[in-house]
Amino acid sequence: MKRKNYIISLASALLMGTMALSLTACSSEDNIANNTQQPAQGEARTYTVSIPATFSGDEAQTRAVTFDNSGTPPTATGSFETTENIYVYNETKAALLSGTLHPSDISADKKHCQLAGTLTGTIDASDKLTLVYNMNSFITGDPNACSFTYVSQEGSEAGLIDGGMATGVSATISSGTLTTADPVKFKMQQAIFRLKFTDGTNPITVKSLLIKPTTGSYIAYYSPFKEDNRYSGDRIGVSPASATSDYLYVAVCINESGAPSELTFTVTDNAGKVYSATKAAPTGGFKNGKYYYSSDAIPLTFQMQLVAPTVTWTSVKDGSVEPDMNNMYIVNGPWVESISNYGPAEIAISGTSTGYRFSMAQESTIKLNGLTATYESNPFITTSSPLTLDISGANSITCKSSTWAISVSGSVLRLSGSGTLTVTVDNADNYGLYAVNYYEPYHFSDVSTLAAPGYTVTRSARTDNADGTYTWTYTVAPSTDLATPLTLEATASGRIQVSTKVTMSYSVDGGTRVDISDATTINVTAGQKVSFYSTNSSLVKIEGVISNSTYIIPNIPCYVYGNVMSLIDDSGTGFANDQTIADNALKGLFMNADQLKNHPTRCILLPATTLENNCYENMFYGCTGLTVAPDLPATELKTKCYKHMFYGCTNLTTAPDLLAPTLAEGCYFSMFEGCTSLNYVKCLATSVSAEDCLYKWLKGVSATGTFVKASGASWSEADGDGSNGYPSGWTVTSE
Repeated sequence: MKRKNYIISLASALLMGTMALSLTACSSEDNIANNTQQPAQGEARTYTVSIPATFSGDEAQTRAVTFDNSGTPPTATGSFETTENIYVYNETKAALLSGTLHPSDISADKKHCQLAGTLTGTIDASDKLTLVYNMNSFITGDPNACSFTYVSQEGSEAGLIDGGMATGVSATISSGTLTTADPVKFKMQQAIFRLKFTDGTNPITVKSLLIKPTTGSYIAYYSPFKEDNRYSGDRIGVSPASATSDYLYVAVCINESGAPSELTFTVTDNAGKVYSATKAAPTGGFKNGKYYYSSDAIPLTFQMQLVAPTVTWTSVKDGSVEPDMNNMYIVNGPWVESISNYGPAEIAISGTSTGYRFSMAQESTIKLNGLTATYESNPFITTSSPLTLDISGANSITCKSSTWAISVSGSVLRLSGSGTLTVTVDNADNYGLYAVNYYEPYHFSDVSTLAAPGYTVTRSARTDNADGTYTWTYTVAPSTDLATPLTLEATASGRIQVSTKVTMSYSVDGGTRVDISDATTINVTAGQKVSFYSTNSSLVKIEGVISNSTYIIPNIPCYVYGNVMSLIDDSGTGFANDQTIADNALKGLFMNADQLKNHPTRCILLPATTLENNCYENMFYGCTGLTVAPDLPATELKTKCYKHMFYGCTNLTTAPDLLAPTLAEGCYFSMFEGCTSLNYVKCLATSVSAEDCLYKWLKGVSATGTFVKASGASWSEADGDGSNGYPSGWTVTSE
């Protein structure tokens, strides 16, 4: 069975010729051999079959098509081939018969033959059969998965597959012989086109061809064995084996209920030049079973010169950097065996990009580093998974015929780094970027929702370019909080108690640092700000089997904000860039500090992405004043890293997004136990088999809430103690 392809096309200049095939079965006297008695109802039998088949004039249609382009109109005539595979499917019993039929005894004009072969299965006298030939995707063990595919073709005459089928064929059995009660008539499922292109003067050497309907649609796939068996599409791609200026032969399955009235041809030549033209359908519209032929090459108009960007993959499937035939980079991260899926992807894009775009399949981080990108009709970057853009220097993306420059459908977009991103689109109201954290029905959220932890984002006023496009510039910078040490700001007069076995220091309102290495009381008045520093990789002192944590506990209400990494590295503002934390580093730091509360506008930052064992265990245990949890950006976890982290935080309503795809031993052990107000958790883990990783993690939370899981991840209700799943009574959605 050869693997071949198809497409659609053309204008009022195109001519039409018809194809159709009729197969006529003979009577029971000369049809079937080797069945001496009629089988019992429902009994499986083996049949040796030989059925006469004949093409009937202009209706001749089969896989092997002989083209005659000299006539008026030109014609495409069907002919039999001995290599033809013809499958038989019992519609009544929804079962495929094993074995195939093949043309034999083919006449000189290839219009007559015998369909011969052996079939095994169950056929009763009242059953209806479907006969299908030349499948380019056939799975005998799963007939419903079999389909003709038109999306990708190679454009040669020899490469065409004019697959077809006959449905509702009556079968009778008499004296062990199978016959068809009525003549079998095959119907070709597509039209065939012959295309050639010029730039208005000279032939175009085609490297790739894209055909899209301006209105209506074509059929991308159809499955002969499904009742609802046709799936519409919006484009067909043709990639010749080598660039050619000769004719391209393409086939398309027309959507008869919504046939295209106009087609757009987009051709890329072997030098990366892009041309296009739009052609109307001939009178009566495009129809299956027709041969659309143009004696003259189609003139195209130059659109642009493709320019590929510089792409550096940090982690990507197979290390591939090649775009597909639609000039799209489809990016997957590396394969993760434990979750049987791809992990996060990290790439950098720089330089000039014209006519290329990106589709990110999984969670991604993209560094835009001095990029100037142009793509006309779609966003430059699309994804339905979380996306972080790391902005470096000046970058611009122009999509003159698109509402968005970047679209994150159904997930979150974050901006980090230091630089600008200028976007130009054709919509005056939607700011050029789309994501669930930035767009709400009928209006946009505050631009600050785009900021990754530790960064600020501002947006310029809209510029009307007076050509139907509009521009905004987004400026990204590290937030002052990332360079702000961990700080407690008193809202009343009182004291802050510090207990430690290591050397650390504090300052009040940015004054002189004071060293502490034991139990210390810091007296404060309302409004005073106490900042904390240390050069210890861990604030926990281990003495034999005794673990001595550092505790910071105020006896009056205090706002908490700033970067906890100032407790790891206090060298100037070097902690602003620290993202690695050691074993036990901040274990128990604010344990039972029930006077801590969130600042109205400033955040406490835990920016580490490289964690170690027990690093945040018990950190906010019993902090009943917290209503907002800090972001947890790490995607690779370690043993007990978040154990009891928010235990008993009774006013916490929303958990931080839990982004790690694979959990570690005990990592979420009792993490939110006793958080009685908690009613929203997003956990994107797809591998949760590590020991005790979900032990009591949601015990005692709100009776109702929302649990967001990764698309395709399998979760069940938690045990009675809140372990190993989502709470009973919560709504479950997928990202």
